Amino acid sequence: MSLTQTSNPFVGLRPFESDESLLFFGRQQQTLELLQRLHENHFVAVVGSSGSGKSSLIRAGLIPALKAGYLVDDRDRWMIAGFKPGQSPLNNFAAAILDQLNAPNTGSQLATFMRKIKEEGADAIVDLLKPLWEERRTNIFFLIDQFEEVFRFAKGIAGLTEQQFAKIVIAYEPVWAIGTGKTATPQMAADAHALIRNEAAKAFGDEMAANLRILYGGSVKPENVKALMAQEEIDGALVGGASLDPKSFTAIVTNASFHCTSFRSILSGPKSGGANFPDSVTCARNTAAS
Repeated sequence: MSLTQTSNPFVGLRPFESDESLLFFGRQQQTLELLQRLHENHFVAVVGSSGSGKSSLIRAGLIPALKAGYLVDDRDRWMIAGFKPGQSPLNNFAAAILDQLNAPNTGSQLATFMRKIKEEGADAIVDLLKPLWEERRTNIFFLIDQFEEVFRFAKGIAGLTEQQFAKIVIAYEPVWAIGTGKTATPQMAADAHALIRNEAAKAFGDEMAANLRILYGGSVKPENVKALMAQEEIDGALVGGASLDPKSFTAIVTNASFHCTSFRSILSGPKSGGANFPDSVTCARNTAAS
């Protein structure tokens, strides 16, 4: 009797990897649900307790399904870049992109790409990936493992220059308000905005913090926007579902005008039906610059 060497199908505490998908079973329905949500939203967060198999579900369930030819806009090829944010989330993100593009990921190449991102924002990333999408007809999937590290380690506004800080707009939305239809009371929202402004003042001084636009998001509607805009700390609204309805969005602007002298809309791209509607609006008061 001869013994042949066999591999152990149990991987222990570590997650299953994509090349172990044949050993990963029992979660086909969750994989299908992830595919559907990814198709609808383009962003999916997998949340669960430690050891519940979140990473395995993505690596050995979702990713193999994508590589098998999951079709998006008549494209079935995929570039998959995975990384952990660590203490330098943006740097690690940029390095993951260069690795997947087979670009020379030297220190100078990465530094050049990082400089472009800081100067041009997301446009620098889009410009680099655009040929992949248009010429090679390849979809792009980013796996951010340990996503909570973005909040734990990122430097945030403290890592910005004064010139960069002067250009930003911050939007605040309570976690419990996302997709629930619930709205913070005007005082709760104002207190949160004051806390954000106070942190900005520590980093850049009172004058720059006073000119910082902080928007409130979280089920902003025509019936609640007037009370929200009455708070001096709230500089505008980040509008969700109501931005899909021109009448509703117009009513929001009209009701907010009781406390604002002028508006500045921000277009985020095509909405339902291909039309462009603003989904946020900043409010200029008599005491603040527009």
